[in-house]
Amino acid sequence: MYREIAAWLLPTALATDDGSTLVATVLEELRTRRIVCPPLPTIERLGGTVRARARRQLWRRLADGLTDQQRRGLDQLLEVRSGGGQSTLAWLRQTAYAATTGNFPKLIDRLNQVRALGIESERATQVHQNYWLKLARERGQSTVQPLAELEPLRRYATLTALALDLTATLTDEALNMFEHLVGKLFKKSERVHAEQFHASGKSINEKVRLYVQVGRALIEARSRGGDAFAAIEAVLPWTKFESTVAEAQTLAQPEEFDYLALLDDRYSSMRKFAPLLLEHFDFHAAPARRPRTGRYSWPIWMRSCARNCGPATWW
Repeated sequence: MYREIAAWLLPTALATDDGSTLVATVLEELRTRRIVCPPLPTIERLGGTVRARARRQLWRRLADGLTDQQRRGLDQLLEVRSGGGQSTLAWLRQTAYAATTGNFPKLIDRLNQVRALGIESERATQVHQNYWLKLARERGQSTVQPLAELEPLRRYATLTALALDLTATLTDEALNMFEHLVGKLFKKSERVHAEQFHASGKSINEKVRLYVQVGRALIEARSRGGDAFAAIEAVLPWTKFESTVAEAQTLAQPEEFDYLALLDDRYSSMRKFAPLLLEHFDFHAAPARRPRTGRYSWPIWMRSCARNCGPATWW
């Protein structure tokens, strides 16, 4: 009966590493089968034995099929970087960068270092997600010395879990930083737009008041059958009228009257980091969300997306 219950409990142990959950599961099954429960220490030993067996199976699933090159790459994570004074693993974990155009390439460099290990993302599906995430988070906080002293199977399984977790973490950080950088471009354009409008407010008001006078003069001239040009010159000289029209044209805002037209001026800033994202990431749309036929320059595409999605989520 001991072996039968142990075999029955193994699938649960493969999904959870919590000892109290395993003990509670065994007790419930024994009640269901109408079997007299043995002393609690016996059930705890059973849970511990099955849990140890499940762990080795999970380690084997994570590390199974690793090539010699992949194993060497994982071992190199524990080596001290030349001139760095810290292990490669510790260097990869230090990813809390401020969102700047200079830090974005550094983040991409770390992501490429992890990708170079060649750990297939499909390995994450070989075990329950909760387990490999727990394995990565627990061991991710320790120094490299305890990791290096683990038996080979456990060491490679742990390093594989760490590589999978680092890939996901660095990917999220890269995309979040990209979004933040683009958001800063939108905010800068919005601020410049507001400053320009504020600076030209007095001149715009003067032109509006002047054209109100011109408009009234034209309306009165028409009602009396007078000459329109003479009515305008009665308000201001014709040469002055021509100059005010030219000045009004420079003060005029785009038809949409928003800051998005200024995004064209941010092209040089965008070029500092956007190509890296496009070079190192592949994006695949769902069939229902495939883009329309045709290609557009990025400012036009960005303005269109911004009007539909807002500055925080356009990309």
